[in-house]
Amino acid sequence: MIPWKKISDFTFVAEKCQDADTLAKYVFDHLNQLIQFDGAVLLILDSDGACQHFYQTGRHHRMETTKNCFQKNLVQEISREYRHHYPSLAECVLDSRRVVDPSLKKYMERLGVREVFGLGLWDGDGRLRCIFSLERQSKLAFSHEDKQVVDIIFHHLNNLYQNLAKEDSQENLKQLPLTKREREIGRLLMRGMNNDQVADQLGISPATVAKHIANMHHKLGVQTQQELLVKLFNSNGNV
Repeated sequence: MIPWKKISDFTFVAEKCQDADTLAKYVFDHLNQLIQFDGAVLLILDSDGACQHFYQTGRHHRMETTKNCFQKNLVQEISREYRHHYPSLAECVLDSRRVVDPSLKKYMERLGVREVFGLGLWDGDGRLRCIFSLERQSKLAFSHEDKQVVDIIFHHLNNLYQNLAKEDSQENLKQLPLTKREREIGRLLMRGMNNDQVADQLGISPATVAKHIANMHHKLGVQTQQELLVKLFNSNGNV
């Protein structure tokens, strides 16, 4: 049976997410309320398709510091499957017995993964921005009901994500002489986050956040956090 009450509760909370990455993380953390799986991976991509963040069973990694070659191969394999079979809304199942990529096949066999259920979220320009990889180790494959639940919620989630991604893209602060990371921090500060919250959101230390903010102060010629926020909000960019 389709768990309509759980779906309703799940989407109700999802609709309260304030930005695209928070929505993606909420889905990752709570999708097991609707679909049973043994392990999960979330990959958040930038607009160029490069991986920004990697979450696995509750752990967050910066992609550039993570050495597991599986990540890159998973992105390539699932992204290729998505674009070939599901050009608008992504959903595919990779069976370990049929996977072609040798690194991905080795990864699945080493962990005893029978199937990987791949799901995606796309921005308004048709770019794949999030990949959810749900892993099932048992011999029991993902069911028709599981796929029905995905069909029901992911159309709605994609609409939510596209709206939030559009809002996020309007906060790039690209006209300011800041690095990409400094713009990310600036955007979160504009949303009222403190240094600890920014650090948690980006998967870096509060000390690193403070160092970036100090650099932003120097570049923008400000001395206080209030002056920095005024500068950001009055930047005449897409804020």
